Amino acid sequence: MTADHHQFPEGAVFLVLTRDGHTLACRLASALPSAEVHGYAPRVAEADTVFSDLGGHMRDLFVRGRPIIGLCAAGILVRTIAPCLDDKIKDPPVVALAEDGSVAVSLLGGHCGGNSLAVFLAEQTGGIAAVTTASELRQGLALDMPPLGWRVANREMTKTLTAALLAGEKVALRCDVLDGGWLTGSGLDFHDDAPLSIRIGAEATPPGDGELLFHPPVLALGVGCERQTEPAELEALVMKTLAEHDLSPLAVACVCSIDLKSDETAVHVLAESLGVPARFFDAPSLEAQAPRLQTSSPVVFRETGCHGVCEAAALAAAGEGSELVIPKAKSAR
Repeated sequence: MTADHHQFPEGAVFLVLTRDGHTLACRLASALPSAEVHGYAPRVAEADTVFSDLGGHMRDLFVRGRPIIGLCAAGILVRTIAPCLDDKIKDPPVVALAEDGSVAVSLLGGHCGGNSLAVFLAEQTGGIAAVTTASELRQGLALDMPPLGWRVANREMTKTLTAALLAGEKVALRCDVLDGGWLTGSGLDFHDDAPLSIRIGAEATPPGDGELLFHPPVLALGVGCERQTEPAELEALVMKTLAEHDLSPLAVACVCSIDLKSDETAVHVLAESLGVPARFFDAPSLEAQAPRLQTSSPVVFRETGCHGVCEAAALAAAGEGSELVIPKAKSAR
């Protein structure tokens, strides 16, 4: 089983204090993205990282934002990390896992991946996941932890909407794009005439009073540029173009281009700025999109082997059934 169906941050660290814990951690780490096993030097000789100062090492990982899975007593984790607690949104997940895998306890960052980690670990070991957050227990979901790739435009409203749903108050659901399957499938009852609402959309229009706005990853952003284009110019063009079409950068799922640009700094800086991956396609893959282009160029074809880069890359990334919502826009480079 893989971790694909769960949402939790990458780079989790298994902290192990014994050889038995090390054996279990190695097995579990192989199923998690970019996970590492860190071992206590006096008892664990082989690990990705070996440490001798348990408290100092644990606090350093926590401050750096690394999700922590401690194969030790929950009390050890609580007492060690307590001085470092800052903010429930910023603090990384912390899970206590029994050495025999019988219990996985989500201690911190439940809505930021801790609960999913605990559930996943329990699935792997056949144990029990201890999840205590009210929204998961009563609703089966957490508004501040939407599906992977989704963004919350006004996170401060998640608390208000969660409290309303827990209290049985009426809440509306409005979907401008896609559907609210992860919300409607939870069994929640929505009402069109409710004063509070949840909206799912790609538009940049700010949320209204009493509205929680989710942006799903529905936009594939195709880009092209001259060699060594300044990242600021590419980002400025993207932001200007999205704003002109009332589309939010939070709805962008990926930045894509031709493979000739796979080493272009501006493209990678843009993707990093948007918090999404960069994807690159070869010329034949882009040329396959030629019948769907709004802007076709013989000049581009002579230089690259395809009749368009930005539009074709966006369509190739979005896949069959997608549509080009913004045609090619240009700046100086």
